[in-house]
Amino acid sequence: VRCSISAAMVRRVEKADSSVEHFEGEGCAEHLVRVQHEDGVLEHLEGAKGNERVCRVVFPDGRVAHVEGERGTERMVRMLFPNGDLAHFTSDEATGGERLVSKMFANGFVQHFEGESRAERAVRAVNPNGNVTHFEGEKKDERVVRKVYASGAVEHFAGECGAERVVRVVDPIGHVSFFEGEAGSEALVRRAYLGGVVHHFEGKPGAESLVRAAFASGSIQYYEGPKGDERIVRKVSADSSVQHYRGGRGAERLLAAHPIEGDVTHFEGEREAERLLAVAPVAQLAVEESGKAEQAGGRAASAGEAGGEAELG
Repeated sequence: VRCSISAAMVRRVEKADSSVEHFEGEGCAEHLVRVQHEDGVLEHLEGAKGNERVCRVVFPDGRVAHVEGERGTERMVRMLFPNGDLAHFTSDEATGGERLVSKMFANGFVQHFEGESRAERAVRAVNPNGNVTHFEGEKKDERVVRKVYASGAVEHFAGECGAERVVRVVDPIGHVSFFEGEAGSEALVRRAYLGGVVHHFEGKPGAESLVRAAFASGSIQYYEGPKGDERIVRKVSADSSVQHYRGGRGAERLLAAHPIEGDVTHFEGEREAERLLAVAPVAQLAVEESGKAEQAGGRAASAGEAGGEAELG
């Protein structure tokens, strides 16, 4: 084979489709290194003459695609965006093309994808602070189903894309809070502690108040008062006996006690120092009603709570 054309004569070739090919090398070793297309796309190639393969594609908008694979089977593996975002791709055996597997944003946020080419759906998003959001659903209809925080807390969601609502929160200790209501208006209704205590709440979002505490022993304590100032007014024990209390939060004192049927025992005195006052038939029991309960509360169980309200004896 004779190669008499110099490198200078073949370094730039204008094609009929208005693209321009650039060559490097001398004589028989000259090879294609760049193709400038009419639309502004610039392809970079590497490899010996006759075996050149695309390794990089630069688009007019500043995107840069990195390509791997043998000549004729090249595939995109990365796409770098002008703002610093970086998308990663892998081969899709089902379609023979590439499919998106992850996208790293310039701010450190990372999204992970699954699914066939052009139908990739977000399944997980990792925040730079360590929080991870999990998704379910088809492309462009992904909905949040779970958020795992770096602290160990986990939020569970229900609802369609764009209307996800919190239904359950597990704090780092393991206490579980349950919520009801539409997205953005979820109200705390119940909190279960590891020790078996279950708190029940009532009220509007941000104003839920504790109204009842159920204990593993079978006893139930009832509360009245606004958030942060709920006070015990009554306790029903597992044997159905009832104790009535009066006093502010943390200073409740026993006022009267009676079985489900029978005499009522009345007490007076400060908390934990009550003394017997009188015994009377249950029909004579009159307990002063406390103020109307306002509503309060937060979304998740506090990581510092060890097991809910204490059971009064």
